[in-house]
Amino acid sequence: MKNTPFTPRQLAILVSRFLHRFHVLLFTCITVGGLSYATYALNAVISQSSVQTPPSTSTQFDAVTMDKVKTLRKASESSQQLTLPSGRTDPFN
Repeated sequence: MKNTPFTPRQLAILVSRFLHRFHVLLFTCITVGGLSYATYALNAVISQSSVQTPPSTSTQFDAVTMDKVKTLRKASESSQQLTLPSGRTDPFN
């Protein structure tokens, strides 16, 4: 048996036959692999960004807000009776 190298034409025919036979399997493997990598990369980005904590900011009530809070009635105080208008009322007016 002679050891002859493949000619470019024979190599092209072999590749063409291989792709014709396994094109669905190759497409599926490449697609699933690409989607798996994209999912992994997205998960890595999300988990990395959730580890960082934002700097804490100190908030303060101003005097106007404190005065409004002090004017609220307590639960132990009696409430005034709510009077509704007679007849039909429009809730959107």
